[in-house]
Amino acid sequence: MARARDVGIVVEAAGDESTSQLLSHLIRQLEMCQKSLTSYLETLRATFPRFYFVSDPTLLEILGQASDSHTIQPHLLSIFENVATVCISLFLK
Repeated sequence: MARARDVGIVVEAAGDESTSQLLSHLIRQLEMCQKSLTSYLETLRATFPRFYFVSDPTLLEILGQASDSHTIQPHLLSIFENVATVCISLFLK
């Protein structure tokens, strides 16, 4: 840890070649994951065009917390014009 602090570059601080290769592999995997996520969000935006008005992190929060109406309410104004709150009622038979 002290060496990483002194060097400041993680790949150089790792020292050995195997750790450097592992970090490079992980970076490539992370980039592939990011591209897939971006593609998925673009597919959602094509299906529901109002999602074009929100950023990727906001859209992920909306999708991840879809069942909690209180969490998504702050984002409603950016999706629907003139909508500040939504009351969701569940009617059970």
